[in-house]
Amino acid sequence: MNKAKFREIELALIEEGFCEFSDSWKLMDGLKIRKPAERSGIYVHVAFVGEETWYYVGLSKDVRKRFTQHIKNHTDFVKSCWLKAPLEKLVQLELKYMILLQSHGVLLRNTLKPRAAFNWSDYEPIFEEKAVEAWCSGKTISTARHNWNDYELEKNYQKRYAELKSDDTFSERLLDLVNTYVRKCIFLHQKTEQLFWNITCLNKGGYVNEKGEKVDDLAFIRINIHMPETVTVVKYFDPPGQPSLGFNFHVAKDSLTSDTVARIEKQFKTKARPGNYKQTGGEQIQFAVHDIERAFSLLDDEEFVKAIRRGNVRLMKMGLLARRLSQSHCLPLAKAALTRPV
Repeated sequence: MNKAKFREIELALIEEGFCEFSDSWKLMDGLKIRKPAERSGIYVHVAFVGEETWYYVGLSKDVRKRFTQHIKNHTDFVKSCWLKAPLEKLVQLELKYMILLQSHGVLLRNTLKPRAAFNWSDYEPIFEEKAVEAWCSGKTISTARHNWNDYELEKNYQKRYAELKSDDTFSERLLDLVNTYVRKCIFLHQKTEQLFWNITCLNKGGYVNEKGEKVDDLAFIRINIHMPETVTVVKYFDPPGQPSLGFNFHVAKDSLTSDTVARIEKQFKTKARPGNYKQTGGEQIQFAVHDIERAFSLLDDEEFVKAIRRGNVRLMKMGLLARRLSQSHCLPLAKAALTRPV
């Protein structure tokens, strides 16, 4: 353990309002006397493993309760500190302090990895109403080149991406669709990749037909933000004669008037249906079309894109990607799509 480095990080956290590091159990026993509603905040746990010092940054509406869950898998936490914070601030503060610790070059046990090239100021607009409103109501399209490399992700998903490309329903137009969607519909997409959003392919969709029966349809390509899916290319297997691919878009319901919904349904030969997820920061509806050119046309519709944007940024405000989603990001697919011409 490098005591000087540890003290440097402790002082940086104290400057932000954290308490000093102390024995983890002693700190949690101290929190026990508080009411659960007063134990909301950001915590930092430390583990000393040989000559290495590992940190873990997290959030919880009850820091003490969360610690008792953590130690079931991380029995080596020995020191902790915390910062009391309201529930509505937890997501942004967790990200802020993950970035702060990474700027000190520490070993961070969190599976989500903030980009070393970015600072907290790069992510702060996600939580600023003025910046969000300007983006949601605007028409800008990101021109940022894909610039995220991760050897492990690249290696893990090369085979899956190769399977996708060899599928008889794959076409380069699907990469164009992903490129268009991400650039138009995901706020700060280059900085938030694998932190707030991911892309996967060839996943069992868990879909149910109109009779309530499970079917073998695949989530051929899918983008998730936080946890919910936001756009999915579905490969259908049944019934015979049905188009082989479908394109499902989730949008913020309150961003579309009933007249606009009726126009979209008529113009694009689709139907508004309830969203798949309840906790999305606001009620969602979804639209499905069965040919890719209509999918592109929907992404050219200003009112439709604004509704997608508003729904997507709300999901970002709900938190970072779930752990399993952060580890299942198909980087070769993201790279192939986002290095295409704007």
